[in-house]
Amino acid sequence: MRRLAFTPVSVLIISSVLMQSACSGGAARVDQNKSRSGGTDPGSAVNSSAAPKPEPSVVAATHPTAPYSSFKGCNPYYPLAPGSKASYSIANPSGPIGAITVEVTESNEKGKKVFVEIAKEIVARSTTPGTQTTTRKYVCDGDKIDVVSSTIESKNPKGETGTLEGQFRSTAVVMIAPSSLKPGASWSYIMEAVMKLHDRPERKQDTFASAFEVKGPEDVTVTAGTFHAIRIAVKVNGHEADDYYAPGVGLVRRRLSDGTTWELKEYSGLTPLEKP
Repeated sequence: MRRLAFTPVSVLIISSVLMQSACSGGAARVDQNKSRSGGTDPGSAVNSSAAPKPEPSVVAATHPTAPYSSFKGCNPYYPLAPGSKASYSIANPSGPIGAITVEVTESNEKGKKVFVEIAKEIVARSTTPGTQTTTRKYVCDGDKIDVVSSTIESKNPKGETGTLEGQFRSTAVVMIAPSSLKPGASWSYIMEAVMKLHDRPERKQDTFASAFEVKGPEDVTVTAGTFHAIRIAVKVNGHEADDYYAPGVGLVRRRLSDGTTWELKEYSGLTPLEKP
């Protein structure tokens, strides 16, 4: 089977959606609610025949240009600083498998300030290697952060592409107010998604229910340094993960239940804070 794996990267949606097309001339098929490896433990043997030869690389972080260097976001745990960049390494129990670079810009849509986050993911050593770009748009609601749209474009080593367009039934809060980030606090939202393999007429609709619960503060050490973070447990359609957010920086570590981890490698345009 040829595979296109979607991992919504907004730094909050964790579940993978596996898009497949039959190797024979049959109709395209889309399966949902599977892991990145299509049901295979990420720690299993790498499919070397499908994986690209080059090792994944992380784009070096650059310094933001004025006037954003003194930007103050509406929520320090999800700073969304225009001009900022964060790079993450991705690994599973068998070793490094890829990298992600996240950049933030700012736009004005219908008179409202919108933050645009673009995450570029490279997975070079996995049973489902390929590249993926996730574009998400956010707005501030006081000191809460709402996501208003999510688009994913994915490509496998054979050059096959697919898209996932996500919309939200109602207000979708991705980060609550800092004063509410206390152990036991919880929230949730629903995303409606339309998935399509390019050049194929078939479309697949699915619904993703994301639930979040604050577990409490923890110190986290990653390549980029040691951060005073808060751990948030995430569930998306049965898939689970722990996200660690540091004030002034945002996501510093993501740990999925299958052993896959994201770790912050470098960043720019962001300033770690002891307290929000």
